[in-house]
Amino acid sequence: MAALDVPEAAQGDNAADERSCASPRTAVPPPPQPTAVIATPLAAWPARDGCLYQRCYCEENIYWLARTLVQQLPAPWRLFAVFISNPGKSVPLWRQQSAAAPDLPVLWDYHVLLLAQLEGQPTLVLDLDSTLPFPCPLSDYRRAALLGDDSSLAPQYRRCYRVVPARLLLSQFASDRSHMVGQGGEVWLAPPPPWPCLVAESGATNTLPVFLDFGEVGGAVPGSDGAEVEAAGKRDSETVTGEQPKQQRQSAPHTRSQQHGPAAQESGAAVLSDDGPPFGTVLREPAFLGLFGVGT
Repeated sequence: MAALDVPEAAQGDNAADERSCASPRTAVPPPPQPTAVIATPLAAWPARDGCLYQRCYCEENIYWLARTLVQQLPAPWRLFAVFISNPGKSVPLWRQQSAAAPDLPVLWDYHVLLLAQLEGQPTLVLDLDSTLPFPCPLSDYRRAALLGDDSSLAPQYRRCYRVVPARLLLSQFASDRSHMVGQGGEVWLAPPPPWPCLVAESGATNTLPVFLDFGEVGGAVPGSDGAEVEAAGKRDSETVTGEQPKQQRQSAPHTRSQQHGPAAQESGAAVLSDDGPPFGTVLREPAFLGLFGVGT
């Protein structure tokens, strides 16, 4: 996951600055106490530090977490991988381990987390890069990591979500890690994981660009021309600063794949179905939160 240098968001300045991620009067809430008892379908949810993890490879980390939980969770539970990005590849998240301070965001080109859902229970977030509880109710994650919703964000930083049922992720996901190789083709931008590259059931070796395609999000994102953007390469995480956003990003050395799963007005059932679009569905933040029972 690459992080870009941007102004400190939500610092309480009196004068609005259009370069800021968030409204200058947005208050950063304290770390939440869980709002509901977290159901434990297993003997215990896996410990964050006990999960397979490689820094800057969140998509592979979540793949392995999903694979483990798909095998262990009882049938009524549903799991969803969620890719967070936008056409400009600039999305702020708070309560991230790589932030310089607890009240500062990290601006990712993209981020991936896992949701666990059981009917009648709060939807849970499993974010391996967060400082919030693991798992954390989505309502708490919304308040602390998303700062409520993206209405306080400058348009270019508003988040979009590709929701992928876990079983589809496990069958469709593949990465050759080429996005993590420098322009010269000889230097890793971050050390690769020790496990082999993941390959899709079809034999495809690099479907990651499809999962990161946010060129269509049910119409142009406010403040964006809607142009397609190359999947940005993940670099070592940098904490946000008070500087202008960088305009140059490391592009992945690959050809863009055909778009899949645009954010058409899918019904909730279609988005959540294992028989839905093979690469999931892209939603804006209000639709995403509403789909999982968190009102805006």
